[in-house]
Amino acid sequence: MARSINKVTLLGNLTSNPVLRTTKSAKSVCDFRIATNRAFTDNQGQRKELAEFHNIVAWGKLADIAGRHLVKGSRVYVEGRLQTREYETADGQKKSRTEIVIDQLVLLDNKTVIDAVSDQENAQDNETDAAAGSDSLPDAPFAEAETN
Repeated sequence: MARSINKVTLLGNLTSNPVLRTTKSAKSVCDFRIATNRAFTDNQGQRKELAEFHNIVAWGKLADIAGRHLVKGSRVYVEGRLQTREYETADGQKKSRTEIVIDQLVLLDNKTVIDAVSDQENAQDNETDAAAGSDSLPDAPFAEAETN
């Protein structure tokens, strides 16, 4: 079977303070947004700069660290995987959200490298989450089992 790669690497700044929550099963999850910029010259020779905004999700110990140390404007480097999930709003509308579930975070303001738990530990967490069923987060329209 052919292998595929789902890897995202970003270097940018937080657009707001991170939101740290705990699931019903006491697992930490932190979400925040990163802005990245791209500069180019258009067809008329004018220099342009565009910003892209990325939804970031961290789980477990990495979520705790991000929630404690990151603030709006923090410069960060993240690595993770791209994930799109679907959910239904309270009024019945179906929505989707694309986000990067990170497994590495470098706080560039503090020169600190933080690696998430190993892939083996993540796999064990996924099995535990799947056995427990979906565990909705307060104020967040996604289930723990879907994001791990």
